[in-house]
Amino acid sequence: MKTKDLVTLALMISLSVILAQFKLFSTVAFDSSPAFLISLVMGGSAGAIVGVIGHLATAMTSAFPLTIPLHLLLMVFMGLTQIVFAMLYRKFKPRKYGRFIVPVLGAWLFNVLLPLLCLQPILGSAMVVSFFWPLTFATLANIFLGFLLFEGLKKVNLPMFRE
Repeated sequence: MKTKDLVTLALMISLSVILAQFKLFSTVAFDSSPAFLISLVMGGSAGAIVGVIGHLATAMTSAFPLTIPLHLLLMVFMGLTQIVFAMLYRKFKPRKYGRFIVPVLGAWLFNVLLPLLCLQPILGSAMVVSFFWPLTFATLANIFLGFLLFEGLKKVNLPMFRE
């Protein structure tokens, strides 16, 4: 990995930790916007690193309300979310609407639906239902912000943001 890639990754991790302080609901925060951005730029593995550390920062600053083991499970889902998001974006990039809709649906599936289904036997239906809409809103807001930054930075014509 080149030095500029490491610096970019460190910058996105720092931004993710800062945005982890802006919580919408319990441990639902804006920590994954940089992860979605870096997934578009550098790929899913870089996005997974940023997403996992961002979720850890959010959970830590919230005192692990769902317990450490459950947050570790959610960190795995966040990493998978970034990998799936980047993979679907690359696969559907040539299609006009598919480049946005399909990756968003994949990210929503891995960041909202699958984790909540896995947590349902542990947390119960009431807790899962209470997390559904805030988590859906935050996921879509984080993805939208990541895409918005990506498209804006492409217009600035920085070398790393060219497709």
